[in-house]
Amino acid sequence: MALVDISGLACGQTSQGNPLLSEGVVRRVGDGADTKIWGLPWLADSTNSALYTPIIEELRVAPVSGLLNELGECDLEVFNDLFLDSDIHQILSTPISPQIKDTWRWKGNIRGMYSVRHGYKLLTASSLHLDPQLHFIERKNLWSLPVPPKVKNFLWRCMRHVLPVREILKKRHVWAGGGCLFYPEELETMEHIFCDCAVVNHV
Repeated sequence: MALVDISGLACGQTSQGNPLLSEGVVRRVGDGADTKIWGLPWLADSTNSALYTPIIEELRVAPVSGLLNELGECDLEVFNDLFLDSDIHQILSTPISPQIKDTWRWKGNIRGMYSVRHGYKLLTASSLHLDPQLHFIERKNLWSLPVPPKVKNFLWRCMRHVLPVREILKKRHVWAGGGCLFYPEELETMEHIFCDCAVVNHV
């Protein structure tokens, strides 16, 4: 699987050069000096890397470094005053490395590298969301499959993205750990569990 280092991309270059990269890249926070709290996606969440907390006008251009104390650690008193509880949890779950500069990373890969596979998944997911008629046809065909009802129910839950894999739980603000149980370097998504995970496929 081909991986591409995207750490040198700038936000403006990404959005003008390739909409796919613009949607797939997020900030990797180092010292937080070059990443705005609002305006750039930087949380360690594969589905939504931006804050839910409404923007505070006085802090519109404030950097993430402003959330850290003199030791480079998160200031919990500041968090409680500024952010929703769900955002506080996500911020505390986001790795911060004060000894390095902020860079870009690809949110579909735990190493932050762009891959053709993750790019394809992002592109096809966007296409499906833009075609509700296709969703209707797929669901209609699902219930007519000659399989047991429990299999249909399972497939329905897959299509609705409600299976309790870790990445879906994170989207619903339920923290259940990091990556795949068998391959920690990979995110535990439905695609990984049912298509890519060698251990599960063997079973």
